Amino acid sequence: RPAAWEDVPIEFTSDERVQISVGPTTYTQNFTEMGFEDRRTGKPNKAWLTLSMLAATDGTIPVPIERRDKAEKRMQEVRKALRAHFAKEHFEIPHEPDPLPYDSRGRKYSSLFKIGTRPSVRA
Repeated sequence: RPAAWEDVPIEFTSDERVQISVGPTTYTQNFTEMGFEDRRTGKPNKAWLTLSMLAATDGTIPVPIERRDKAEKRMQEVRKALRAHFAKEHFEIPHEPDPLPYDSRGRKYSSLFKIGTRPSVRA
């Protein structure tokens, strides 16, 4: 059966690497391998920094309504990169539901996938 976003933990093991599990498969990749490289600089792009921020806040980023347009653009970049990555790795994760929905009542984005950082990264 295809994986669901809820079944995909992503854990930052450093500022530039994550460990991902999909079913019985666990692997690590860096921001470039994940499709989050700024091609002009060779460094992580803003979408990677957003993914990192999601990890630091256990998958939730509050966004005031007046900043939603800018935040939505960044979240679209994160969604696009994640979907492309999992398709490239041949994991069937349905396009819907949205892996980063916006909760207008709580004024926040919350990831459907589990995301966090190792304690060594937070130090």
